[in-house]
Amino acid sequence: MMEEERIFEYGNKRFVMRGVEGGVFYQGAQNMDPTQPNFDLDSYGEGPVVEEKVDPLYFGETVVTQGLWKEVTGKETEMYRDEEKPVIWVNYYDIRLFLERLNGTMHRGERLPTNEFFDLPTEAEWEYAARGGLKSKGYRLSGGLYIDELGWYGEKVDEPGPQRVRQRMANELGLYDMSGNVNEWTQTRNNDGKWILKGGSYREDSLKCRITSRRVVTAFTRSDYDGFRLVLRSKIE
Repeated sequence: MMEEERIFEYGNKRFVMRGVEGGVFYQGAQNMDPTQPNFDLDSYGEGPVVEEKVDPLYFGETVVTQGLWKEVTGKETEMYRDEEKPVIWVNYYDIRLFLERLNGTMHRGERLPTNEFFDLPTEAEWEYAARGGLKSKGYRLSGGLYIDELGWYGEKVDEPGPQRVRQRMANELGLYDMSGNVNEWTQTRNNDGKWILKGGSYREDSLKCRITSRRVVTAFTRSDYDGFRLVLRSKIE
């Protein structure tokens, strides 16, 4: 049975993974037909709307922080240093190296069963969790109607750069900052082979913080408004 949350420690850092029960949902958005699922006049390039099945897995309560990144890699972020802020300036390959080290250490230390591993979410998994999974109330932002209660956007920040995690409301699953603060890498690529990031950021307007919005980049892209969130999944035998 899936636990509501699982708590892990790496060195002197503690991080929480929250249980997300599996389910079926409509992914994406369209602005052509209000009688069809996921109609949103503000959507652009967010289709097609497709029915997706998501298996049970665990999602990071927050994005990976600078503190956890430093504990795993021994490296600090280049700007806006604060252990409770999201790690930034990381590309796809940086993240894969982080995951390899995190999983290897956790498995060798017998702190994680060998049939489980930390990973990046797919776009479908990310969107399902951002919507609230089986607890979804149908918001187009993650967790509510009003972005000012949910996340940081449009340079409306307390201090320059990304903000500390857990400062705004969580969504239905207890996940923070899925709308705003930093975009989040997924492992999904579009038809042009570019990677899809989700969630919007402190640099972008509120429409970019909608659940179905996408940022598309190359695997080598690093920026001060992109980060990532862990999922914990089981290996398929």
